[in-house]
Order: sequence, then C-alpha cells, then structure tokens
Amino acid sequence: MAPAFPYPSDHWLGQPSSDDRNHSGCYGGVDQTNVRTWQDKMRARGWSIGVDGCFGPESESVCRSFQAEKGLTVDGDVGPQTWKATWDAPVTNGGGSSSSGGGGSSAPASGTRQDALDWMAAHRSMTEQPAGSNCDDRKDGIRAAQDRCVAHGSSGTWLRNEPWCGVWCCAALEAAGVDGLSYNLASVAWIEDRARAGLAPFSGWTSNGDNAEPGDLVVMFGYGGHVGMLRSVDSSSSITTEEGNTSDTSAKRTRSRSSDVRGYARVRY
Repeated sequence: MAPAFPYPSDHWLGQPSSDDRNHSGCYGGVDQTNVRTWQDKMRARGWSIGVDGCFGPESESVCRSFQAEKGLTVDGDVGPQTWKATWDAPVTNGGGSSSSGGGGSSAPASGTRQDALDWMAAHRSMTEQPAGSNCDDRKDGIRAAQDRCVAHGSSGTWLRNEPWCGVWCCAALEAAGVDGLSYNLASVAWIEDRARAGLAPFSGWTSNGDNAEPGDLVVMFGYGGHVGMLRSVDSSSSITTEEGNTSDTSAKRTRSRSSDVRGYARVRY
C-alpha cells in the first residue's frame, strides 16, 4: 500500500520552479527525502532512474512514461494519483520491470517540440547565484546544464561561468531527445552557421517567423548575440520566447520580430 502523499492534494513533486506548490528536492530538506523515496520505488519497479533526491529531467521523463503506461494524466509531475500508483499499480511490461521480474528501463524521450518547451517552462525563473556569475550550484540548474552541454563531444567544466543562453537551449533539446547535439551550442554564432548549413541538430535557417515552429531556436540582436527558443508567433510584429541568461527572471519574453530577431534555426525533432 502506498504511503500517504506527503503534501497537500494540490502540490506535487516536479522539476524546479517558482511555484511554492512544487517540490523538486534539489535544494535539500524534507523535499529531497520525499523525491528520493519516489525515485527509489520507481527503481524498485524496474525503471532506470537515478536516486539522488533531485527531481530533474530524467525523473520527469520516467514520470511521464509511467503516467502514460498507467493511463494517468501525463504532466511529468508526481501528484497524489501518480504517487499512489507508484506503489499500488501493478507492474506491467509497459515501461518498468516485467511481471516475471526482468529489468526494464525508462522509455526514451519522445523527441517532440513540446518536450523541449516543457523543459524550458519547468526551468523558468532560474537566476544566477550569485548575480552576475553565469552559474549556480543547483543540481538541475545553470551549472548542471553547462556541464551536460560540455559532455556532448568534450569533457570538463570549462563552460561554467560562461554565458548560458545556448547552453539552456541545449539542455531543452537534450530533454526532448534531439540528435546531433554539441557543446558548440554554447556559441550563438555556431548555432546560426550550423543552421544555415542545414547540419544536425538543425534542418535549416529562416529569417521569416511564419516559417518557424515552436521549439525552433531564435537568434537575436545580431550575429552571435543571444538565443532563445520559440514558444509562439503571436502576430506580425511579435513572438514569445523561452530564454536563459536573461535579465527578466520569468525567462519567458515577448520579442519584436523586426527589431530583436535576426533569424530562426530550424531544429530536427
């Protein structure tokens, strides 16, 4: 039988956010214990998941796959229903271990634009700690994204304390399972050059927002300037973006199509 859900019914375990109903565990305390309890049970069911008490992209991916398998609302958050199912739902062949006891693994990322946008939305309000450092010490924050970006073709920690708008996009594309990622995504100039050449992870480049889609990358303020992810084309004059390394802590911005945007790197999802 499932232990009692450790929060009010309108709270959940999820990736870090500014919503005080969300509990990521990434900052320690009782939240970390509760996330670790859920992760440990999911691993015991046969899912491939780290048990570290921090609800990051891997935990969200496993959660989504489990929810889909059990016919629950797929939102990537562990609320009361998902918590209960973690203990009480039968183990099946869908994504966890088989009923005969064989090991299983989490389902792969679906590779959709929405996956990337969901990651961006879940990580809004991530500010530098301390201010101006281009870094932090969160388990699923800026530094973690910088180190994961390096791992796509290199090693080390040399991206720490560097501008992280491209790194943030890299992390979102990684969460969506996009192929062809590179540590060079930290460079806005590389993103444009790579897209213009039609090389992975991009299919091409356009300067016309009407030809771009949500989940594509948006290069702004000139060559090598700044990059974010397109959330929506709102009108003939404006778009909405998700961004890292921005002074607006909401990380969701309205940008001018004429004065801010240089062009769009079309992503191969």
